[in-house]
Amino acid sequence: MKTQPLRGMKILIPRTEEDADSSAEIIKKLGGEPIPVKAVEIEYTEDLFRFYELLRKINEYYWVVFTSRNGVRIFADSMRKLGLVSCSVTCRIATVGPSTTAEAINKGLSVSFTPSRYLTETLAYELPEVKGRRILLIRSRNADDKMRTILTLREAYVDEVRPYEVKPVSNINLRCGFEAVILTSPSVVEAIHRSRKIMEEIGKGAIVCCIGPVTARAARKLGIRTDLVAEEHTFPGVVNALAEWVGKDAGNT
Repeated sequence: MKTQPLRGMKILIPRTEEDADSSAEIIKKLGGEPIPVKAVEIEYTEDLFRFYELLRKINEYYWVVFTSRNGVRIFADSMRKLGLVSCSVTCRIATVGPSTTAEAINKGLSVSFTPSRYLTETLAYELPEVKGRRILLIRSRNADDKMRTILTLREAYVDEVRPYEVKPVSNINLRCGFEAVILTSPSVVEAIHRSRKIMEEIGKGAIVCCIGPVTARAARKLGIRTDLVAEEHTFPGVVNALAEWVGKDAGNT
């Protein structure tokens, strides 16, 4: 692979404002021109107050499971508001993938388990020592029920709390065209589907890159073409997949 295989390519990054800006650096290193736009935002749900109650007895759980960086951030922020500190957490922590792990470590948590594939279903199937154990799932309101179902079938005692949700913004501020777009969640898919300008660029042939199969299914369900799905379900993984795609395409011309 070339040192900068994405040189000069304009790549749209629709995420939360915080994630879009940090993700831009990964694209720059490969020569791309990132276009970060705020496409979704995080809002608290009415489950937040129940979440506070669960945090006060967090060490009664054997496992606490995070499936996104947003969950880790809200956990840490809520602990701070309650006057609790992350270093007081003695239960085992599981995360869905590297970015969530990095966020957890950054917030002072020690991570005990990450699955072989960075998918929530894989995490539910592979999480060790679950039979008869109490497990807390910290999830978005947008998430499905598969994790809870799988862990319950594995005879775990599961509490699931959904203190936040990811919502599409009312208007994505897109100021220029792009040659590729990176989709990182079903919520982002919903957001870009609402944007006439983005859909027009996709219609013109912009490469649609999905971070994983769940996001790809959400895109196809809305009639959005998917050109590639990353095998490594992380943001660096999907950027590298795009770089390989571009390299192969260049080799065929």
